[in-house]
Amino acid sequence: TVPFENNMSERDLRKCKNRQKMSGGFRKNSGNKMYCSIMSFVETCKRKKMQVLENIKKVYEGKPAIF
Repeated sequence: TVPFENNMSERDLRKCKNRQKMSGGFRKNSGNKMYCSIMSFVETCKRKKMQVLENIKKVYEGKPAIF
């Protein structure tokens, strides 16, 4: 019952790699970095069972979430 690969990091990177392959994907390297930073934050919130939108609001208010 164990998945083919059970590496969480690999599964998270797969989303980014698929996005990169899509037509138009990332036109600049800065877009790639920004996407990875945002997705890293979102996935960390999900793993820790934290509210994603609430924590994004806190970041913009200058009160970042504590992991």
